[in-house]
Amino acid sequence: MLTMRRGQRSDVEACARIVVTDPLWRRYRLTLPRARRVLREAMGRREGRSRNRAELAVATLDGSVVGFVLYRLHGTFHYSGYVRWIAVATMARGRGVGAALMRHAEAHIFRTGPNVFLTVSGFNRRAQAFYRALGYRNVGAIPNYVIPGITEILYRKTRGSLKSRAR
Repeated sequence: MLTMRRGQRSDVEACARIVVTDPLWRRYRLTLPRARRVLREAMGRREGRSRNRAELAVATLDGSVVGFVLYRLHGTFHYSGYVRWIAVATMARGRGVGAALMRHAEAHIFRTGPNVFLTVSGFNRRAQAFYRALGYRNVGAIPNYVIPGITEILYRKTRGSLKSRAR
């Protein structure tokens, strides 16, 4: 049975290993030590009441971590949520794990504002189709943003403008 829960420090290793075993992430030259560091730093920012704190949610099947989503409630343009990383273990793909992780992050982000942003590699057509199916729209391209030669596509899912929310 698939369950979702808040990530814990003890989940960092499993999450880092899911990311670095995926060929997509190898194109970004992501190493296991760097993946661990990014996840630990995100976990460390939970303390305090920062508007830009990172959140980690994990999906488990039969007690094992099979995916995660790392996101910020106010990580884009100061006001909008941002999904930084989402990854699903190869053996768990096609079971709705990614969609469940995105629903979890969106529910949390939409409680604080009307927009969720994320970037996806221009070459990653499957991920782009996945996000479009979840209601995200391509709002621009950012060439050479993370590493030279790769264009990131900025996607947005919205429930309205910031001003319409403030009324």
